[in-house]
Amino acid sequence: TMWASYITAYARMEILNYMLQAGETLVYGDTDSVFIRGELETSKELGGMKLEYEHVNIEVYGPKAYFIHDHDDILAVKCKGIPSNERLKYLIEENVTFMRPTGLLEAGRLKPKNDGSPYYPAEWRTITKIQHMSEPKRSLLTPDFDFPAHSLTVPFAVENL
Repeated sequence: TMWASYITAYARMEILNYMLQAGETLVYGDTDSVFIRGELETSKELGGMKLEYEHVNIEVYGPKAYFIHDHDDILAVKCKGIPSNERLKYLIEENVTFMRPTGLLEAGRLKPKNDGSPYYPAEWRTITKIQHMSEPKRSLLTPDFDFPAHSLTVPFAVENL
């Protein structure tokens, strides 16, 4: 919808502004968050940057693939498309196999099964994900870097526009 496009564009502009403010202290940025080695202005107001983690380390494996820890505990593990209970295994072992229901559009795109029958929406199937970090879409500062950082996230709503 039109409003969703406006909100997404506004959020991207705000995140870009925070990334530019961070400058050399920027470690990693994503759709709704930035990780920095330093300080940025934070706010608990809607549309402002909220401090999520302070004095933590982030290990980035690629776009949307990282984990946050404080040397004693793992605080968060993020991997797009991987179930939460399999994410750390995926980052460490570089591959994981899990079950997932087939999506509506995905069912139409998939090749037929070995027996010739089609996949149906909501049909459970085995998925194997393998990291392909030898050919990343974006370059990292250094491979497998581990930086002390602060995590900031920004929530948005229609009222911000």
